[in-house]
Amino acid sequence: MTDLQSTFEYFGLTGHVLSVAEETALTCSLAVLGRDFGQPVVLWGKVLGYEGDYLIAQTVPLTTGNSVPISDLGKAKSFYCTDGGHNWTLLDESLTELQTRFCEQIRGRFMGNPSHVYKIKQSLPEVEEPVKEVAPAAEASPKPADGEEEEEEEADEKGDEEKPEDEEEEEDKDKQEAAEEGDEPPKKKKTSVLLRMEEAVRLSYFVLEHDRLCKVAPTGQMLLLDGKNVTLNKTFQGLSDALTLSNYCHVRQPVTDNLPQKQSPHYNMVSDFIEPLSTDIPEGVWKLRYDPSMSIVVGKNYMYPGTVFYHKANTRQFGQYYFGSGEVNADLCYMLP
Repeated sequence: MTDLQSTFEYFGLTGHVLSVAEETALTCSLAVLGRDFGQPVVLWGKVLGYEGDYLIAQTVPLTTGNSVPISDLGKAKSFYCTDGGHNWTLLDESLTELQTRFCEQIRGRFMGNPSHVYKIKQSLPEVEEPVKEVAPAAEASPKPADGEEEEEEEADEKGDEEKPEDEEEEEDKDKQEAAEEGDEPPKKKKTSVLLRMEEAVRLSYFVLEHDRLCKVAPTGQMLLLDGKNVTLNKTFQGLSDALTLSNYCHVRQPVTDNLPQKQSPHYNMVSDFIEPLSTDIPEGVWKLRYDPSMSIVVGKNYMYPGTVFYHKANTRQFGQYYFGSGEVNADLCYMLP
């Protein structure tokens, strides 16, 4: 049984299934996609939307016989499809900081249209206005004597009488224009800007963020060689205690050296080099249960409803997929004990 067929078999664990047409198209198109990119391609999952759904596929860089740098652990090329598994489009993973902040603010389900445009109003930083310098007041001139003041008043009256009519009209016109300019309200400053982004960017952000937090593997399936490269363990035969959460680890570059495994007498620096799921915050975000109908252990994540991994104890059979609306559970704090 191939990995793809195994995924189809266990897709019902979330309460959703693929149609026969989708399974047939995926079986053919993923094989062609893997041949074109030179790496195996598996079905990552399905994101449900209003107008349509996204099928997501992903390459598998880490396979038996090769290794990847630990800094690239968990990284893969992702593709999306909106026509039922026939034509695939590569997702852009090089998101800018502005795009990341934009995606963090979006709430609600996907539309199912990659060209759908989201709009968000962003406030601009306030800019302090420069302080205007006021010229010092002119010094008061000495008070003229009584005789001199009378002479000045007489000269002013005489000058007013001798002022031509044209000059008076010009003065009145200038005063009227100045008054009109003073009545105009000041222009409003721009305090916000409208940002636009297509849904394909949001989809790429969701896949990257989900894999960073929810991509899982059984402990011992991967080995760290010379502290730099990671390879698959050819002798791995599954977990004997598959119902223990600490026996599963993340598939990503380690984010801390303070691993709880180091306190165990059975610590192995080659296989115990990534944080286990038991260290995730908040506690209880992962839940394991045994499914007797299929004889497998099923793990679910409450932060990303629709995230499922499964493992059959004492075998190499392990898989993971996502089937949901692409939303983060904002009510998680009310669900945990």
